[in-house]
Amino acid sequence: MSFEKVFTQGTLIDINIRVWRAQIILRAEEIGLSDKDIPAHYDLGKKLLIPAEIIKEFTSLESKARLLLIKNSYTFAFGSARFVPKKCLMDFINQFDKLKDEFNKLKENFISKYDIHRNDMRLHFKEAAEISYNNAISMLMRNNKKLGMTKEEYINNYLENIEENYPTPEELVNKFKMEYDVFQVALPDLTQVTYDDITEQDSKIRLLENTQKKQLLKKVNNFFTESIMEIRSKVITALDRFENAINGKYNSVAFSRMKDALDTYEKMCFFDDNYFMLSVNFFRERVLDIYNSDLVWRNSTIKKIVLENINRFREKAQDKNSIKEITQKFREKMDI
Repeated sequence: MSFEKVFTQGTLIDINIRVWRAQIILRAEEIGLSDKDIPAHYDLGKKLLIPAEIIKEFTSLESKARLLLIKNSYTFAFGSARFVPKKCLMDFINQFDKLKDEFNKLKENFISKYDIHRNDMRLHFKEAAEISYNNAISMLMRNNKKLGMTKEEYINNYLENIEENYPTPEELVNKFKMEYDVFQVALPDLTQVTYDDITEQDSKIRLLENTQKKQLLKKVNNFFTESIMEIRSKVITALDRFENAINGKYNSVAFSRMKDALDTYEKMCFFDDNYFMLSVNFFRERVLDIYNSDLVWRNSTIKKIVLENINRFREKAQDKNSIKEITQKFREKMDI
């Protein structure tokens, strides 16, 4: 098996994003109750140290970055990294870098206003502390007990407990990060393995190597097949939506969306799918490049032609024999 050949077709990438959530567990005493007042099947939830809308800006960029990777990659045979075809790599890097720049600017702005945000939240926590104090007093009075501290001491203690959860500005810098990591995969080097019975060492090493190769071969084979089926299924889904748009109400963007779906197929295709590419180009030339939504909507004959081509194209996309042939050819090309 030659992993080097496999990775001439793409790269393994994982996203590494760190965002300080600015949340801590809400405790019963912080709302003037004791643990025994909270039923076992209840969860008090969390309290925010920073306004929710501030953190939401970071998590929104995180979601965009993860979605960007998903759109430009396949789930790989093992591990959490994803396989990015080489035709998608530069698009991914360029778009990711833009998101990273936006993330870092947001980080710098947040750190510069960190004390302001903390002071704003302190006002809210002071109000919460007063409510907590009143609740605690009421509860103790019902049980003929005393608090043992003044209101001012209670509120200060309340606020100090919260302040302990805030990182310093220096620590905060390392709590936000957006990067991607590139990975390489290789068979494990078993030549350093030692055994009690030295005379059988070579045969045991060969046995382990063969076992590893068989396991990896099975996973990589499944990856190829699943990748082809995944990208074909996306074309089929796009065709189904295109057909529904043709049969339904007027849709001005139906043709452009179908074109986008085929462009995505070409970009994501890292194997030699010449059989299906003929059908892709035929459908482009005979349908998408000639007709548009207005023509289909006004002319029933054109509509019939388009629908017939959709059905023929869908049959090609669903051809399981061609998927098997592509997988076999790719295996041979990759020497696996």
